[in-house]
Amino acid sequence: MLIKKIYSMRLKKLSSVLLIISLMFMGFACSDSSSSTQPATVNGRVEGSNSQSKAKTSNVQSTTASSGVEGAVVTAGRVQSDGTIKMIDGAKTTTEADGSYSLNVDASANSNVVVMAEKNGQKWKAYVSSQLQSGSTVEAKPMNTESTAETEVLTKIVTQGNSNYVTVSDIETYVDANLAAQIQGHSEAESEVAGAIVEEANARAKYFAQSSVDVSQQTFQQALKAKAEAQTKLEARLNEASSMDEKQAAYDAFFKSNVSAYADADISLKTYAQAKEFSDKVLLKNSASLSSDAQAALRANSAMITAIALDNATQAELKAMNASDSGMQAAVNAGATLRSNIRAYASATADDIKTEFKNYHDKIVQIMDDESSAEAGVVVNIDADINASNGPKATLDAAISATASTDVVLDAYTTFYNAIQTMVKNNLNVNDSAEADATTQLLILINASS
Repeated sequence: MLIKKIYSMRLKKLSSVLLIISLMFMGFACSDSSSSTQPATVNGRVEGSNSQSKAKTSNVQSTTASSGVEGAVVTAGRVQSDGTIKMIDGAKTTTEADGSYSLNVDASANSNVVVMAEKNGQKWKAYVSSQLQSGSTVEAKPMNTESTAETEVLTKIVTQGNSNYVTVSDIETYVDANLAAQIQGHSEAESEVAGAIVEEANARAKYFAQSSVDVSQQTFQQALKAKAEAQTKLEARLNEASSMDEKQAAYDAFFKSNVSAYADADISLKTYAQAKEFSDKVLLKNSASLSSDAQAALRANSAMITAIALDNATQAELKAMNASDSGMQAAVNAGATLRSNIRAYASATADDIKTEFKNYHDKIVQIMDDESSAEAGVVVNIDADINASNGPKATLDAAISATASTDVVLDAYTTFYNAIQTMVKNNLNVNDSAEADATTQLLILINASS
């Protein structure tokens, strides 16, 4: 009872903290009541429907970024609580030959702002993640099929009133051009993606609430501010990109910044990685009604951020084991291969992703066994017991398959962690407690994701 009471108090505290912060950084707060004498300027580009950037996850053949849409009419509006968009008076311009535009927008409409473009019956949208201020200049990401789908998902989240834990960067992470092509124009699919992203964010919050991390307002302010800054930098870099390689580099930096935002806020790498492993399972369970192609695209995107978090946490724990330089380099190489292989998928089946994480798991187990001060083969044997037909991994997988309840899945993960901790304690004979703890954490990390 005491544990449940503490958990409830932490979750209530976290809810109030994240409500304040998410409103600040998503731009879902009320308009600034102060008078604005100067409009804000929103700069961007209209790339159009045929310029879908697959740089988020898949390798691309083209090396040149697409040309823009000339002569498109660009306007701006605010998303209302019912999902409609109220046009902002006076915000109208036309794109240049390269698709670029500079749009003056009433700065008093500083939240929930989206830009829209239209030409010859074709329409595109993009959200403005930065808050508008009098005389300020901000950038919106290029308008194309991807940005349009992202904006529709954001609108659905606003309409559902479930934005407390979600940031714009969460939507950016999960919705790419491949997923956009599957859901755009299908309201039910857009709503399901929106709901799944909300549930993923809720699950992540629940994980932090029950963990030993002291989740303070300052901690989350720091993390979410860093994520907001990463989003702003991404939008600017995408507008400036002249090649697909530059777009790829922009997304790589964005993903890494989203992961490091939590570490920089003193949330340990292993805690964040475990939270992502758990919350992404919730994301995928809540998107099961999507088409197989849409699920595959969402799965590839979710796997990328998990792979980055897992790689960072694995390297940190190997350092705690005092791994050799060669062992560390082998882990670095394994992480790079994992990310590269996941990126190569435009979409991915569950078996595709499982195979990539299993290959990574096998490489890390061997590195751990080589670096361990225990007898050779001990770590390999413990891992084999974890993955036995009646082992903790099978029990965890069965629990995830059998329920749609986030709380039940979280309990299953807790049982899984405890089982591995017990197995390491009973079977790993080492003198260094730091090595034993790092071994436990590594076996948890690589088996939760594989």
